[in-house]
Amino acid sequence: MGIDAYITLGVMLLAMILFISERVSVDVISLGIIVVLVFSGVISTEQGVHGFANEAVLTVMAMFVLSAAIIKTNVIEGISPAITRFLKKSYGVSISGLAILVGTMSAFVNNTPVVATFIPVISKSAKKAGISPSRFLIPLSFVAMFGGMSTLIGTSTNLLVSGISAENGLGEFSMFLLTPLGMVFSFVGVVYLILFGKKLIPEREELAEDTYQNKIDNFLTEIRYTAAAIDEKPTIENVFNRENNYLEILSIKRDSNETEAPQTDFELEEGDVLLVKGDMEKIRRILKSDNLYIVNRFTEKKFPNEATKLIELILQSNSDILRKKIKDIEFYKRFTANILAIRQRGELKFKNLDDIVLKSGDVLLVQTDEKGYTSLMEHQKAGGSPFLIFKETQMGKLEIKNLVIASLTILSVIFCATLGIVSIVMAGLAGIVFLAVTKVITMEDAYKSVDWQVIFLLAGALSLEKAMNESGVSELIGRLMVEHIGSEYGPYVVVSVLYFLTSLLTGIISNNAAAALFAPIAIAISQGLNVSATPLLVAIAFAGSASFYSPIGYQTNTMVYSAGNYRFRDFTLIGLPLNIIFWIIATILIPKFYPF
Repeated sequence: MGIDAYITLGVMLLAMILFISERVSVDVISLGIIVVLVFSGVISTEQGVHGFANEAVLTVMAMFVLSAAIIKTNVIEGISPAITRFLKKSYGVSISGLAILVGTMSAFVNNTPVVATFIPVISKSAKKAGISPSRFLIPLSFVAMFGGMSTLIGTSTNLLVSGISAENGLGEFSMFLLTPLGMVFSFVGVVYLILFGKKLIPEREELAEDTYQNKIDNFLTEIRYTAAAIDEKPTIENVFNRENNYLEILSIKRDSNETEAPQTDFELEEGDVLLVKGDMEKIRRILKSDNLYIVNRFTEKKFPNEATKLIELILQSNSDILRKKIKDIEFYKRFTANILAIRQRGELKFKNLDDIVLKSGDVLLVQTDEKGYTSLMEHQKAGGSPFLIFKETQMGKLEIKNLVIASLTILSVIFCATLGIVSIVMAGLAGIVFLAVTKVITMEDAYKSVDWQVIFLLAGALSLEKAMNESGVSELIGRLMVEHIGSEYGPYVVVSVLYFLTSLLTGIISNNAAAALFAPIAIAISQGLNVSATPLLVAIAFAGSASFYSPIGYQTNTMVYSAGNYRFRDFTLIGLPLNIIFWIIATILIPKFYPF
């Protein structure tokens, strides 16, 4: 084994550690993979950047845009009355209805924005039906995965494995190659959720507003100062710190003048109105003073009591504020809303919010007024919004004309690609041009709709796949598996082992990264056993798209993780048995549907 192989194995190991730790963003890790492999001479510059021009990567990018065009028509909000009716019926009917609506849509539209848009709709519908939304958000993610794994364009993992197959001279997957077995998985998965979902998925209670308020230390309110007889000058320091009741003073309004971020030696005068931020309990204590009281008049308040709203926002995967600290994004100035608390990866956080790094799927509790709420709604409707308003969803008007145009465009892309009239990537790009010309979507919307983190991940994964082939790592691992598993037990067991390992790794790191690691190994094994690579690659594609036992292995799970107020173990309890069931089905049926 040469030096290039050792470098490649080192890069693989380091990348896995970084993926698991989440200390470095996925896009930075992916670029780092390319840079290290090129600088070390394992692959050439052309091979390093080839991933960005790969047809699979460009197709994923096109599908992000086409999916956004469908979502923008408010089709999901338009079918929310049907969802409410489903949820008011039995649990089995509810899950079946979700499977039909979400699963069918996810087979042809990128499932991450579908799930993100469905989360507030289902939460609102569940609340109307008197049921905890947590009963349905994990099933929402799972049925989206069922649908996505059933077609070539349903998930980026399928496209990635297809692209690796094509690059190795084995040809691309056809549009509906995965559909027969995908439908079996979908049927079994839905039946499993109906039989066991109600028992295994917890009913997580939402925190009541008074529970929030007892813990919030970042609350905004306005206080009026009245002169009082004190021994010291009425500076901010003296008035607020006498009893260790320090509050952050954001601004002071005096007549028509306003002072932002006043210093502690600022002298207060009769009638000054202070916008303060701090611990709710400290605010209560400070208001016991005879010379401080809450402003009541509407005209004097930025956040008047009558108009104050506490709402929740869920961050989307393509949000431009992800991987940034709250103190660096000027949230209040940008959105006229104050962040009070964050639900992140199952943990509710109230303190030291400024230093928290935002992640996809985080739920932000924000305080705003009517004007700020209107601004938040406008951001959401404009397209490319960094968040969706969660539980305070207002239905947008269904744009039937644009829905028809967008739907026909996607159907045309599928038709052309299926019949081989043009390649799928060119059909997708042509669809984008048509939607832009017909003004269904603007190019600005198109840019914002792409999850560039996924694009960089795919490009980095393809560079790593190229390095594994060039350095001989794929051949080495493939030869070992052939000698110790394939020759001894045959290709059926190899399919089972590859599915198991890919599924296991997908729950720990990215699904695309796991697929990129095992796809070249699968091809090397098929050559060593002198069998078709298709069943081995199909096993990796399905396993990479079926991560149920972990909330971090697949983006849709991450999206519902915080939204449903789940714990990590909730996914393991309901998801691990389903992973095992799918593994058994794959072991038995993949060789039947895709012969060696």
